[in-house]
Amino acid sequence: MSLSLYAALGDSSKYVETETNVTDQLTPVLSINPKDGVGVLIRNAVDMGNKVGLPIYAKLRDTDGNPLPADTRVALGYQAPTDESIQVVSDPKSTIASYIKNSVSDQQDDRKVDAVKHQLKGEKLEVRDIDEAYILVDSSEPIDHAQSEIYFEEAALAEVDLE
Repeated sequence: MSLSLYAALGDSSKYVETETNVTDQLTPVLSINPKDGVGVLIRNAVDMGNKVGLPIYAKLRDTDGNPLPADTRVALGYQAPTDESIQVVSDPKSTIASYIKNSVSDQQDDRKVDAVKHQLKGEKLEVRDIDEAYILVDSSEPIDHAQSEIYFEEAALAEVDLE
């Protein structure tokens, strides 16, 4: 079953909620929260490009419509009910230059997709209905979701029945 996870121009897919980041801290801008009895599987490898990783396509903009600064850091986070805080589960990207210079469709090109891949610390991330996963951002500017776009590569996603 195909699954889409996105937040784009003020709209979002099922299981996705948007948040505004706290500036100068690695905080959530998007959360994935599956509903009762459903889990989301996020794979670390897709058959695109040359590197291992999870492609996340994005245009990250501030309230003035400008791209977030190039030195913005992006990572994936995860929190189970027993965790006191969000655990970073990917190697943080230290720059969003690829997001700034390439359109979302260009980011999906096989020759450019490796630049937007996020390397998970494990083979996959399983998000149960009691867990939450996040896209975390550390930026000097707050994100404006009405002007931003974030998409997970659908080939890396699966919806699983937990019952």
